[in-house]
This record gives sequence, C-alpha cells and structure tokens, in this order.
Amino acid sequence: METITITKKADPARPLPDHEKLLTAISHSGRWRMLRALCAGEGMTVTQLAEDLGFSVDMSSKHLKVLKDAGLVERKRNRLYVLTTAYQPVPGEPLLDLGHCVLRLDAAD
Repeated sequence: METITITKKADPARPLPDHEKLLTAISHSGRWRMLRALCAGEGMTVTQLAEDLGFSVDMSSKHLKVLKDAGLVERKRNRLYVLTTAYQPVPGEPLLDLGHCVLRLDAAD
C-alpha cells in the first residue's frame, strides 16, 4: 500500500469547516462518492450526480444539502454543484484537503 505524506502548512486563507458538520458530511459513503465525482472539477447537476452514482434525484438532493451545509460544495449558475473553491484539489490529484483532515478519494468503495 502506498503511503502519502502531506507536509504543507495550514493556509490561513482557507476556512476550516465546522467539525460536527464535516463529520456528518463525510460519514456517508454516498457523499464520499459525490465528493469524488466533483473532484474532477466539472460542475454537475443533481440529476447528473444521481444518474452517475445510481441514486434517486431526491437522495442526491439530500446528500448535496448536507455537503453544502458543511461548506464543502456550492451551487453555481445553471444549478451546477462544484467543490467550494477553498477545497478544490490540485488537478489530477484525488486528495481533498479539508484542513482538519485529508480525504483520499481514489480508493475503491
């Protein structure tokens, strides 16, 4: 198993999400899958996420609300959801640095 070491200092301009909201947001495998899909950098609609992940539109909306309340995603024009700018990963890097923790999103479900 490959070990990943991150040795960068905390960015004072990057907000830290609320601990409780963050833990709620990342406590469901479906929301991890949504974060992984959004890590690609392309905005996606609720319907696109539902189709790609095999969820109902209603379930996708509920998951997105939890992620949005935690400050991890935001809704842009044309109802496209994207990762919040502060948490955008380096292109091609499946690591989501949330300040409190780093999520490795390339692992299999």
